[in-house]
Amino acid sequence: MGLIIENITLSYTMDRAYQKIHGSWAEYGIIAGGKVESASGAGLSSSFNGRENVTVRDYNKLTFANTPKFGNFSSSSIVPDNFTLPSVGGIKGSISGAVAVNNLATGEYAAGNITLAGSRLDAGKSIVIKSTGTVRVSGDLLYSDPGNARTLPQLIIYAKNIVIDPSVGEVNAWLITPKDGYVSTCGTVLNMTHWLSGVSETSCGKQLRINGPIKAGHLFLRRTYGGKHASSAKNDPNMHPGTPAEIINLRADAYIWAYNNYRNTGAISTMNLRELPPRY
Repeated sequence: MGLIIENITLSYTMDRAYQKIHGSWAEYGIIAGGKVESASGAGLSSSFNGRENVTVRDYNKLTFANTPKFGNFSSSSIVPDNFTLPSVGGIKGSISGAVAVNNLATGEYAAGNITLAGSRLDAGKSIVIKSTGTVRVSGDLLYSDPGNARTLPQLIIYAKNIVIDPSVGEVNAWLITPKDGYVSTCGTVLNMTHWLSGVSETSCGKQLRINGPIKAGHLFLRRTYGGKHASSAKNDPNMHPGTPAEIINLRADAYIWAYNNYRNTGAISTMNLRELPPRY
């Protein structure tokens, strides 16, 4: 699955001794309304030893609309702001404070500023949280094994801002903000212009896996996992500069759940359609 975003900037570190770059990438391709300063394929991003300091064209061969500039796919927004939240189980009321989502019944909940504690959502449960403030994720949000496609659990979070604490290792949820909101993978962002402020190997050094769609005005990938180790011989052999700090999966369960949730309406409507140019 490619990465669809308004603007994407390469988050990287430079090995000063060998002038190699270790950075972020989309697995297959990048569709961006603004400029692209990243890599459009994992193989084009970096090897274990890092990427040579090559031209933008060399590491963006899979970027859509890649000439004369990389990105700038469309002059209009490619991420519509008129998102309609899924409807599940009816409106159940409001939640506040610290919340364990598995203690909630299937349904839709209103909220202000809340904290989602670590929880494993039971099979068959679907929760929609619509917050007017900030939703902080303080523990792993997991799904139970459903056993079959009809009882897939699903958690949908809509908030002005969504902040994931640095201790969290896995989030199974849809993460949605308005166009002026943000998702941060490691703590609160106090200044969107200097969004790496306060980030260090110690404060944000844990790998994070997100399983679910992300639609956000700004996505701040602040984890540093993997950047500390120069070779696989040091400590964890799976941790080196080519190891992703954040892994974001858009899995099939989100599509299957959405299909099951709306199959009784009798129709699936297409909200937006855009043709892609050939890649070259």
